[in-house]
Amino acid sequence: MNEKGKNIIIGLFVIMSCVAIVWSLMYLHPTVGDGGNTLYVRFADIDNISVGTRVHYAGKAVGEVIDISYAKNFRDNEKQRLDVIYPYELTLSIDSSVNVYDSDEIAVHTSGLLGEKSIMIIPRSPREGKDAVLINGGKAYAQISGSIEKSVDELAVLSMSARVAVDNIVDIISENSSKVSTIFSEMEASSENLKEILERVNNADLIDTIQYAASNMGTTMSEATHLLKELRENDFSTKFSSVTNNLADITEAINKPEEIHDIITNVKTLTADLNGLQDRISESWQNIDSSLSNIAGAAENVNVLVEKVSEGKGSIGHFINDEDLYLHGISLMNKFETMMNDVNHYGLLFHLDKGWQRQRSKRINLLHDLSTPQQFKNYFEQEVDQVATSLSRVSLALERIDDDGSADKAQDFSEVFGDLLNQVEGLRDMLRLYNQQYKTEQELTP
Repeated sequence: MNEKGKNIIIGLFVIMSCVAIVWSLMYLHPTVGDGGNTLYVRFADIDNISVGTRVHYAGKAVGEVIDISYAKNFRDNEKQRLDVIYPYELTLSIDSSVNVYDSDEIAVHTSGLLGEKSIMIIPRSPREGKDAVLINGGKAYAQISGSIEKSVDELAVLSMSARVAVDNIVDIISENSSKVSTIFSEMEASSENLKEILERVNNADLIDTIQYAASNMGTTMSEATHLLKELRENDFSTKFSSVTNNLADITEAINKPEEIHDIITNVKTLTADLNGLQDRISESWQNIDSSLSNIAGAAENVNVLVEKVSEGKGSIGHFINDEDLYLHGISLMNKFETMMNDVNHYGLLFHLDKGWQRQRSKRINLLHDLSTPQQFKNYFEQEVDQVATSLSRVSLALERIDDDGSADKAQDFSEVFGDLLNQVEGLRDMLRLYNQQYKTEQELTP
């Protein structure tokens, strides 16, 4: 092949490459979704946003901006949202698989070294107590993104205000140096008086009282720590903006020298009042010491009284430590419970009821049969054996229920358990009746 043919082939290859590049730039576009959903978003600032700007959902490209227009009557209708006007309405075409809710965050996002702008949709959970509402095809509001220049300007204004406030404070202190010196001298005198008071407290042997107060203070501090923890768990971050506004107001108030002068005068008056209070405390300290001594004596007398009662000395000690009092009380409670059971079963005039009379005769005969300790022992052992037998039947019924869990087995268990309860109840009634009879005979015996 000659030189001319080679040049022709190279030229054709270059032309085809240029055509392919131009065709790809004009007709090939990266995929950004099928555009099945449309979303109308209001913006307060569209910094370098234009038609064709990408729309990202959680970092993935899902659409683009297809239209930018001015919102109608935006000055009248949009000022209710934090006093911010939203003049622009952007139409976003996003993929049909993406669902946007009113709790999601929409904002202008900057990425890359060249600062490429895009619209970012960040999924967010709804607030507590509210349900997320789907806004596909509806209207939404974008978050306000501040610029770096605005933040720097605000910081400069704040630093200038702080500098002016510091200069004013220095000037006020320089003009009132004599008053400030007087205040510090009075504060020094107050500290000396406080030191003297503390020495008197140490000499008054109040270390135990102070330790008790310190323990109470520790408990109070732990409760305060718990309270602060609950405050941190509350929505404290949303209230921080109001704190910054209050700081700005304080800075503005510091710039008023007249108010600073009034504050210094009030501090001086307060110091003088504290000195007078120290004198009054010194005068009344003897009364406080006498009161504490009386309280200590009363506490010692109470301790002596408690020790005598616990040892069984005196009338109250004999009354509390006597075991017969417990037995009499149990007997009275048993009699009262028996009487109430008879009233519930036979009515208010239970002593006239034939059934009650027969039951009474049966109990008296049973007591006569148990007139000796050996007879009572035999009867009690017999009843305990019956209770043990009933417990064995209950255990067997429980094992049967665990094996098959049928309703018939559950019914058998209920019947066996009912028999056990009846036997225990009868044994309890018998012991109560025997206790009553024993106390009655003891009272009748001289």
